[in-house]
Amino acid sequence: MTVMNQQDPQWLIAVGAVVLTCLALIVAWRISKRRAEARREALRHQALMLGCAFEPQPMRLDRSESAITDLHFTELLGSMRLFQKRRRPEISNRLSRAGEGGGTDWVFDFSYVTGSGKNRRTVRQTVAAHFEETLECPRFALQPEGLFSRIFDGADIDFDQDPEFSKKYLLKGDDASKLRQVFTPYVRSELMQDPHWSIEAGGHAIVGWRSGHLVRPEDLSTFLAVFRRVLEALRNELE
Repeated sequence: MTVMNQQDPQWLIAVGAVVLTCLALIVAWRISKRRAEARREALRHQALMLGCAFEPQPMRLDRSESAITDLHFTELLGSMRLFQKRRRPEISNRLSRAGEGGGTDWVFDFSYVTGSGKNRRTVRQTVAAHFEETLECPRFALQPEGLFSRIFDGADIDFDQDPEFSKKYLLKGDDASKLRQVFTPYVRSELMQDPHWSIEAGGHAIVGWRSGHLVRPEDLSTFLAVFRRVLEALRNELE
């Protein structure tokens, strides 16, 4: 009987720890859910202000039942390596509208999982995208130097006449000669105004994002304006 009494406190401590852990998880889940709901409604308002259609429902890209009926958006997702070979890739809160000068613009939340166990984490970022059937862009990936990336293999394309740009950005692509023509001093200067952007392009599509950065709803119009500025600079060189 004495032995049982000595063990009781340990048993109670273990049960209490489990209960507290469960409560903490429930509270965290509720907070996360409320934040997601608040973000969705704020983005719905922004969509109205920007004249965009809004589709808030999450869609897992690795599930066949998550079929997307927009063929251009489907082609975009299939052609960009950003969305491929990811664990639990998901898009949500998708805004869309006709692009200035033609094509279609989208902006949406994109998330995926990296690592496992204690190192597991979910990466969330806002992605802007443009699709235009008349656009013919060489395939490339541009990211700030220092970011670990496997979007493209191969050597970094540097610009001897612009060492500051080459120091800030990692540029890889299928056709280095063509990309040196596309990334004119004007294009490079536009990108250097905010050297935190990542850009991937190829064929009819261009996407842009800031790695791991989820844009606040109230900053969405500014985010889109920067993307449009870079898009127009690139498109001018492709015409």
